[in-house]
Amino acid sequence: MAGSPSEVPTRPEPFSSKPHGQRRGSQVRCAHVTLDPVGLLRTIRVTQQDLVAIADRPADATTPVAAPTLEQFLQGLRTAWRAGEVRPTCQTKPKILRGRRRPDPFAAVTATMREWFAAAPWQTSRELFERLQREHPGAFPDGQRRTLQRRLKAWRFEKAHQMVFGTAITGDAAAAISLPVTGESSATKL
Repeated sequence: MAGSPSEVPTRPEPFSSKPHGQRRGSQVRCAHVTLDPVGLLRTIRVTQQDLVAIADRPADATTPVAAPTLEQFLQGLRTAWRAGEVRPTCQTKPKILRGRRRPDPFAAVTATMREWFAAAPWQTSRELFERLQREHPGAFPDGQRRTLQRRLKAWRFEKAHQMVFGTAITGDAAAAISLPVTGESSATKL
């Protein structure tokens, strides 16, 4: 008979008839044994009841909520875009900042170059690099011009930030926009 209970195929026990289940061995079996769906459901219901109790609790009327002033609100707009998505599942992991891999080739002349930049910020990196090569012949090969370009980019950013916001940029602010801060002008090195 096709409909008799003795002919109905039964499901095998989990991991008992599959070869890959045997490869994983006792770890999977132990995890399967310790699973407790009833206990999980009980925990979910208790947590839901706690949340309902918190939501049903009347707000404390003795502590008034102060609305921010217009100045505070506008001050917050300056950096609000950096917060991005507020849900923790949507936040990306912060990138690990890579430090310098080689010694700074301009460490000995950074202060001099900062003075040149402060005196004439419109000069190109090529002009500053040629001046540096004239004053220190043989010390700086042509391949280091790109390093100076990056340095000037960071200095120009700091100067623009100071002109727009009226304050000097710190290492944390530069890290928030992913611009490397170099030289001795930064408060903290990244």
